[in-house]
Amino acid sequence: MFLKFLNISNDAGLVRNIPFKSGLNFIVDSTPKENLKESGNNIGKTTVLRLVDFCLGGDGKVIYQDSEFKERENKRVKDYLIANNVLIELILQDSLNEEEVRQTVIIRRNFLSRKQKIASINGENITDPKKFEKTLKELLFNDKANKPSIRNLIAKNIRFDEFKMTRTLKHINGYTTSEEYEALYLYLFGLEVGENILEEKMELVSALKQEEKLLKGIESEKSKNALEQELELIKRDIDELIKKREAFNISEKFIEDFKALNTIKSEKNRVSSELSESEFRKKITVESISKLQISVSQIDHDALKEIYEEAKFYNSNINKSFKDAVDFHNNMLQKKIIYLEKQIPGLDEKISQSNKNMNLLMEKEKELGKRVSKSISQSDYEEIVTKLNEKHEYRGKVSERLALINRIEESIRKNTDILKEINDLLEKEDFEEAIKNQLKKFNAVFSQISFALYNEHYYITHKYENNVYKFITDNIEANVGSGKKKGEISAFDLAYIVFADQENIPTLHFFMHDKIEDIHTNQLQTLFNLVEKYNVQYIVSVIRDKFDGTSLEEYLEANKILELSQKEKLFKIA
Repeated sequence: MFLKFLNISNDAGLVRNIPFKSGLNFIVDSTPKENLKESGNNIGKTTVLRLVDFCLGGDGKVIYQDSEFKERENKRVKDYLIANNVLIELILQDSLNEEEVRQTVIIRRNFLSRKQKIASINGENITDPKKFEKTLKELLFNDKANKPSIRNLIAKNIRFDEFKMTRTLKHINGYTTSEEYEALYLYLFGLEVGENILEEKMELVSALKQEEKLLKGIESEKSKNALEQELELIKRDIDELIKKREAFNISEKFIEDFKALNTIKSEKNRVSSELSESEFRKKITVESISKLQISVSQIDHDALKEIYEEAKFYNSNINKSFKDAVDFHNNMLQKKIIYLEKQIPGLDEKISQSNKNMNLLMEKEKELGKRVSKSISQSDYEEIVTKLNEKHEYRGKVSERLALINRIEESIRKNTDILKEINDLLEKEDFEEAIKNQLKKFNAVFSQISFALYNEHYYITHKYENNVYKFITDNIEANVGSGKKKGEISAFDLAYIVFADQENIPTLHFFMHDKIEDIHTNQLQTLFNLVEKYNVQYIVSVIRDKFDGTSLEEYLEANKILELSQKEKLFKIA
């Protein structure tokens, strides 16, 4: 699919019509460098990329949120978008040749909520985010599977932040799991593994982590072996007490009440176990939320610093501070907090229901307890019954705790077996060979483009580690300098579209980059020539004064699709 138009309108009418064409598409910041009082900040050149991402399921907050301090918002822009009911329309086509167009996708989104929210695809308003993304994936990639998500699939096509512009392969965010990257790249390289198998693998891995954490928490009080030994001792005590009780002459009515009382106690133990499990799950969830909230301000600076320094190594011109990395980290944590908080109401409901059941059982137990105690005249018998009840109750608790451990262990065994079957399937020699063959085809394109750019052959390799396929960029010369990282990313993004076309893999035929001025002029000229050679669109936001007086100036004039400045901002807000 290609980009055709991006339209911005409000209640008063059309604000912008931005047409896209084949090859190079420049969004130009024309702020004069001679005028020191004017700045190119906040004019909207990067916002164009963000609006395309927004139409493809992205978060609208990035349009008006401060890129450095996420808690800050550009209130002027936000109020304008909402008060004027700004509507963003993105039109995609399967060909830029009008005579060959077979499919058109029209996406419209606004920034309002609830009944006023617009999130339409080809005229159908789809306000549920999951359904919206699923519909988009089916239309753009001809794929109905949930994983990999469309947001992961298009992350490499729209790179407008420092994170994506400094990471070739692991570009989604700092919290994407190895299994998610595995599913993404097996899909991107056209490797068939069976319907929903990779999605099932990700769900299994997530479930296993949760179950193992739960089991560890339960056994932290008493191990399974300790509980089994306790149960044997309790059974022996109960047998002895029963023998003593049977030595007394008691009525059949008492026996019935006594049995009913024990049944209730057993049911109490079962409900108590359910209650404990729900409370424990809630405790784990609340603790996780608390830790994440603390981490928002008290993060592992060493770990994050390592990521930041890696980015600086690959791009010495990074103009963002370590604080940027901290803020990005915090934003990811906030999303995880929201996910965990959504689990709490369900757990609260289970806890509430278990408490209600427990109260009803306690009332019945109290009533039967009175009847049983009234029918006893002998103090010795009463003492035996009391002890026997206590032993039965304790045995019930131990039995339920053991049953819970066994259920979790059985679930872990079952999920582990299924996961092993999936991993065995992925590790088969013929599948391994299929990966090598696909990478060989991709690397033929990737290395050719990288050689044209840097006289160096870049390639993708892979390894199977901890039951996960991992993909890595490398080059024959092993001399990737920090100034070359963006060039490597550009080569990869371009090479992938060419490769996907060769393999008939559905893909977006555009890639969007921000802040490419630190790529050397020679490499930029080569990159621009390569883009014009292939059936792709390269949409890039640039600063004019970085091109003026260079060999790239003619490219800029011939291919600019939008020119912005402080006097001519994207939304035309004065």
